Amino acid sequence: MANRKWYREAKLMVPAAATVLVAIIGVVGVWLKTDDAATAGKPVAQEEQPETAPTADPTAPTPSAPEARTVIVVLIDDTEERITGARILLDEQGISRETDSHGRVTLRVRTDLAKLRLTVSKAGYQTQNLELDVFEGMDPVRIRLKPQ
Repeated sequence: MANRKWYREAKLMVPAAATVLVAIIGVVGVWLKTDDAATAGKPVAQEEQPETAPTADPTAPTPSAPEARTVIVVLIDDTEERITGARILLDEQGISRETDSHGRVTLRVRTDLAKLRLTVSKAGYQTQNLELDVFEGMDPVRIRLKPQ
C-alpha cells in the first residue's frame, strides 16, 4: 500500500511539471508569433554592415598624453595643524581634489601652465583664491587657511 500512495503522489507531480513546461513553450510560441506578425509584409532588409573605424596609419606618430608636473599642496591652520577634507579646485583645468588625512593633496598640472589658479575651501574657514608659480622640482606648497 505504501508503494501505491507514493506512486500516486509522484504521478500527480509529473502533470504539474508538464503543465509548467507547456506554459513556457506557449509563452515562447506567442512571443515568436508576435515577432513574426510585426515583420510580416515588410521587405527583408539586407544585413547592415557595421561601421568600421578607419584603420590607423602605422607610420603616423602615436598621440601622447600631455606632459604634467606634480604639485603637492599642504593645508594648515593658524596652529600649524593640517586641515583634512578641504576642497582644492584648479580653475584652469576644472579639476577638484580633496586633502587627505595629512592635509595633503597631489595635483597633476600641465607643463604648459606657468601659473596655477586655485580655489581652496573648507567649512569653517575662509575660501581663498590663490595664484601659484609652477615649475619643475618645486617644493610642496603650504597654504594657511584662516578660520571664519
